[in-house]
Amino acid sequence: MTQRRTTKSLASRIQIDYLTKRLPLRYWKRVLIITAAGVGIVFLGISFLGKNKRVYTPGPIATGHKMFAAECAQCHTQGWQAIPNQACLQCHTNLKHSEFQAFEPRCADCHTEHRGANLVFKIQETSCTTCHGQLKLSDGTAPKIAKQIRGLAQGHPEFRTLTTPPEPTALKLNHKVHMKPDLTGPNGTKVTLTCDHCHGVDQERDPNGFYRSAGFHYEKQCKECHELGFDRQFPTAVAPHKKPAEIREFLTQFYSAQSPTVEVSERTLPGPLGKRDIAPAGAAAKIASAERQLFGKTCLECHSWKYQPGSLPEVPKVVFQEKHLHNGLFDHAAHRPIACASCHEQAKSSEKSADVLIPSVKTCVECHTQNGTANSSCNECHRYHDRGREKIMEGTLPIHRIR
Repeated sequence: MTQRRTTKSLASRIQIDYLTKRLPLRYWKRVLIITAAGVGIVFLGISFLGKNKRVYTPGPIATGHKMFAAECAQCHTQGWQAIPNQACLQCHTNLKHSEFQAFEPRCADCHTEHRGANLVFKIQETSCTTCHGQLKLSDGTAPKIAKQIRGLAQGHPEFRTLTTPPEPTALKLNHKVHMKPDLTGPNGTKVTLTCDHCHGVDQERDPNGFYRSAGFHYEKQCKECHELGFDRQFPTAVAPHKKPAEIREFLTQFYSAQSPTVEVSERTLPGPLGKRDIAPAGAAAKIASAERQLFGKTCLECHSWKYQPGSLPEVPKVVFQEKHLHNGLFDHAAHRPIACASCHEQAKSSEKSADVLIPSVKTCVECHTQNGTANSSCNECHRYHDRGREKIMEGTLPIHRIR
């Protein structure tokens, strides 16, 4: 017969002194907890007395803020509360994004500190799309620009340069002709030009530090193939690429040097003769012929003007558009591994200098997507602050506070 289990029999199995009995595991657990807490308190106390505030830092700060690494109160002016904009404006100029923006966010909402050397400048895309996803002006009205942009592949408009007529350059340039194989080059040699023969990208930086096209100069890009010869009798003679008046002066001196000058009187009255040097006989016809060759033919291969024999042409101002992205930045250096024609597909068929050959947004999206090989965040190409509003500031901190 089995013994009947009762509450009393079950209770007799419980050790009444369990809570007061010293067990090894419980003892050493308590010792370790007290020791760890004590060490932590001592460490914080020593750091506090030694004015070492770095122990409270949640992570490394940006390189530009390292001068304040031990001066937490320089930015944290309100204790452990969020950093106010006024703390940032002690050093940084108040650069508003736009005078029409609906509200002004806190600096720290976008520039999060204690994330590493340069991550304070790495802005999350949501910092931009919070407003531009449903853009409104300060007066509550809808803007004339794109109202709903949630990313490069989500509502980003086409580049303005591709949708508005370009500014006339007053210069003729046919990419299609220049990109043909086996062109006649210097000394009659055959050459096949590549883009870097003419386009000097990565050679100049704009004020924001980004590379841009270095511009075009006759002496650097054109002269090697397009020399300004003017007389077959003198095949090595080349006119300078200067203003028409200076070219005429050069031709006059050139042909005058070919034979002795003739002295003629400026008057026929008795007395000392006033004399002047003129070009030798027949030189005037040669100068006129050279001008017709240059101003009426050779120069017109690139320039546009109406030439009247005997008169000097008026040269229209040549305008090079160095920047095609009005509100964005582009760096050719980061795109060096990519073949030029992969993005500038229209170049091989372009016959007019008015053609805008920059790629469209669709081309950029091939790489710059959320899951693509290149970053697609807004600050990759755009800057929030308007540098045109930047002002020179007078610093307030003595050097011993930041060294």
